[in-house]
Order: sequence, then structure tokens, then C-alpha cells
Amino acid sequence: MEVIVTHNSADFDALASAVAAQKLYPGASIVLGTSLGRDVRGYLALHRDRYPTVEASTLDARVVRRAIIVDVRRASRLAHVAELRDRILARDSALEVHVWDHHGAAHDDICAAVEHCEPVGSATTLFVEHIQHLALTVDVMEATLFALGIHVDTGSFRYAGTTARDASAFAWLLDHGARLSVINRYAGLPFTGSQLRALSAVLAALRIEHIGGARIGAATLPDGLATDGLGEVASQALALEDVHALFTCFPVRDGKVQVVARSRVSWIDVGTLLQHVGGGGHATAAAATVRGRDALTITEELLATLRARSPRAARVRDVMVSPVHTVSPDTSMTQLEASLTRWQHTGAPVVDAGKVIGIVSRRDLVRALTSNRGSDRVSHYMSRSVRTIDEDALIEDALASMASFDIGRLPVLRAGRLVGIITRTDVLAALYS
Repeated sequence: MEVIVTHNSADFDALASAVAAQKLYPGASIVLGTSLGRDVRGYLALHRDRYPTVEASTLDARVVRRAIIVDVRRASRLAHVAELRDRILARDSALEVHVWDHHGAAHDDICAAVEHCEPVGSATTLFVEHIQHLALTVDVMEATLFALGIHVDTGSFRYAGTTARDASAFAWLLDHGARLSVINRYAGLPFTGSQLRALSAVLAALRIEHIGGARIGAATLPDGLATDGLGEVASQALALEDVHALFTCFPVRDGKVQVVARSRVSWIDVGTLLQHVGGGGHATAAAATVRGRDALTITEELLATLRARSPRAARVRDVMVSPVHTVSPDTSMTQLEASLTRWQHTGAPVVDAGKVIGIVSRRDLVRALTSNRGSDRVSHYMSRSVRTIDEDALIEDALASMASFDIGRLPVLRAGRLVGIITRTDVLAALYS
């Protein structure tokens, strides 16, 4: 017997990977756990005859001769097929194991005879590439499901782990009939009443910790608020709050706690962080189910782990130009032109007695020269409303300030003294790495 197994609480990437695996392993049965997201459960309610599955609780692991593990490779995430997992961990010679996964490596990864583990945004992408290579046929329903898996697991191509390979696979599926109307139906379900109550509770309970310059949101919820679609709740809470990462802990049944984490920046890897409590996932989206500890304890443990491994965010001091070229308010506009040309700058801070009193730009210079006012002093043209930034501020803060005030440069201060300057060019270089 051949089986295709994925993690419990299968999402669309897990389901799509399992169905795609059947194209490569004809005759293998898909085994699913009892916990499914409401979107996947609703999809299967309509498509169950098209994609028959076997419940993990009915699987006789003793008769399995080949196990194809998709969208997961951590032993701790295979508890719903514990007997099969134990055979895998025991290296049973009568069991052949194949693994297809796109998550980062972890300490409890299973060993397999065949491994297809690559850093793409969606496990489904790996299968689509092999289907293309083997020139296998894909019907409209399959193409739609595979595209749905890629779309959801890349966050509609917004997650940091998304690659060009995901986009290419998605485009190929569109060419083969994937229906966007169906993808939109299942990828954007409206919130239920219980999800709205959970979201309201997260926002009310949210506290913000400042760790290594990052704003970390943490919400520990009371009993009775767990519901289907907690990942969607956490994602929406992250979108509404000015935090770099968010950790939510929902007590569920039988003394278990569901942990859902989201990150909006690449330098806070919540997937790696949740490995410390037995979970995992992507750098920007991860989850864990924890037994034997209360929600508050888990929250404090995660924050302590994050403090011990303080996130390394790019700061203004990392990219600023220093020392900075400045001009005095008595400099003539003609002299300014010569200086900017020599420095290859488009502007400069105006400093008087060691204090920044203005900013002058090439735009101001053009205005003066076209009016034949080259002898006028810089003080006549400079902008006196000076926006500055501290050297310890995050690059994101500089970007937000430039965008908000439509300015091209920010003098950088240390304890109130000018130590450098950061420009649009510097911010863009950091933004695009």
C-alpha cells in the first residue's frame, strides 16, 4: 500500500501537494487528519468525490510499503499518523519514504530515501515543476486546486519566501485552465462571527514589546475563543497593528494551546522561532499546537527566546553616509552648484554653529539659477522645516518618513548632533537588498 501524508490541519498547499503527488504516484491514497481549516473543509465538501481521501484514524500503518510525505518533514508534525511516523523514525527496512517539502530544515526532520526539499514559496510548486517536466496532463479542476495551493501559501505572492518559480508554476496553471473565480471564492472567504470575536479579542489583549528595535505584538487569549481560521485572524491583526511580528496564543480543547505567528519583515523568522515550542512553518507565517503548558507561559517563553536571539534589523547607521558634506547659510547658490557637482550629491544640510538649520536641494539650485540669482545665499532658498532621524532608527522608519513628507534626504543625528545623512538612494538600496 502507498500513502500520501501531509501535516495535520492541512491547508490548501498541503491538499494541493497531496493531489499533485497522485499524478506522480498513481494508486497512492491521500491520508488526511481530522483537523482541517474551514476553507479546506468547505472545498472538500464539494470536491470529495473528485479527490477521495482516507482518515488518518483508519489507516493501518502496518501494511504501508511506501509513504510519500508532502508539505512537511518534521516528525513532530506527524502525530496524527503516529504509528506510521514511528515506523519512519525506526528506519523500517520494509517502508520506503519519499519527502517533498519547502520548509526550512529542523532538528527533528525525518530521513527519507528520496528527498525533494527546496526553498520555494509553496510545496505545490515542486510538484507542478515535475508534472511539467514529465509532460503529464492536468485538467481544469486540478489546475485550479494547484494554483489555489500556490496562491494561498505565498500569501497571494506577498510573502518573503515567494520565488520566481512559484510565479512561473502559477502562470503555467493559468495557461492550463485554472479558474481565478474559484481561487477567489476559497482564498478570500469572509470572516465568520467567531473569527470576528477572536480578532476583537486579539486586538484588545495585544501588548507590544520592543526587542532589538523591533515592535513585537503578543496576545494571550482566554478559553473559548479558538475557532476555525485562526491564521486568517492573526494575519488580519498584523495588518491592523503597527508591529513587525505578532504571536497569538489560543487555548483549545484538552489542555492544548494553538499558537499562530505572523511576521511582516524578513529579519524576524517566526517559523524558526516556533520550532522551540514544537511548531514550524515559514519565515512570515507559522503555527504550533502545544500541550501541557498554559497560553501565558508559552507567550513568555517565545518572547524570552526572541530576546535571547535579538532580531538584527537594518538601521539608519548601517547605510547612512558619514561624514556628511554640509554648507553654511552664507554660501552662494553658485558655490553650492560647484560643491554639489564635486560631491555628486543632489542636496545638502545647511549647518550654522554646529546645528542643522535647513536643507537645500538641487531643485532649489535650479530655481535660483534660472532666475539669474546665483549670488543669492543658500539661506534664501533652503527649506527650514528640517526632518531628521536618529542613527538607531530602523530603515523602515526612514522610508516611512521620506514617503510621508515627500523628502529625498534625512540628516542623521546622534544625541542631537549631525553624524551623517541618509538619502532615497540609500533607502532604496537597503529596500531592494
